[in-house]
Amino acid sequence: MKVIFKNEVKTATITALAPNANYPASNISNVFAKLKYKGLGYSDTITVTFPDNVKASGFFYTYSNAVSMTVRLYSNASVLLDTLTVDCTYDSGSVFFDEIDNLRWAEIDIASSVSEDVYLGGIAIGEAVDFPLPLINFGKAPIDRTNKTESKDCQVSHQYIRPQMSYVLPFSHVVRDEYHELVDFFLLVGGGHIWVDITEENHAVYPPLYCTSNLIEFSNRDEFYMTFKITLLEAR
Repeated sequence: MKVIFKNEVKTATITALAPNANYPASNISNVFAKLKYKGLGYSDTITVTFPDNVKASGFFYTYSNAVSMTVRLYSNASVLLDTLTVDCTYDSGSVFFDEIDNLRWAEIDIASSVSEDVYLGGIAIGEAVDFPLPLINFGKAPIDRTNKTESKDCQVSHQYIRPQMSYVLPFSHVVRDEYHELVDFFLLVGGGHIWVDITEENHAVYPPLYCTSNLIEFSNRDEFYMTFKITLLEAR
């Protein structure tokens, strides 16, 4: 399990070669992922420039119709540090790499199918924190955010909105030092936005998630080990 707590893209300057003026490239750093960037065609190149060198070992994207995506990472001397090929099987994804401590800018080549102009809802670049694996007894818990209106005669009106996904991840037998390190990461962001890849080697069931959390919910301490849970709530 991998988590990016600090998204360096938030302070970056973002441009694209051919953006739709109504959906500028800067939208990919917005707190709302559905406030998307959109191109004028089926492909585009987005440039993300950081104000200073940053550390990074992970890349996330969400809410996209991309069928291919390549990310090139450069130093402040314009040296190519790494080239990432991102799996775009799903509308959100991630890729992880050896940590870089002098990343200054990134180029993202993105392309959609020829049926629709390319779009991208949000990205994250930053340090990907390794988490212990959750226990296997977790699953998806969809939440219906729509309002149903019922008459006295039992007529029901309902406007569909895709349910919001929630995950309650239980953790057990985590050593105390690691637990306290994880608590410190959550103290930096509170219950705010984070990027989580629960199963980074297989996204078929649990794709990478842009979400908020209830922080770490302490459960039990047994000698040198801690038991706790984390509740994640999809953000759009």
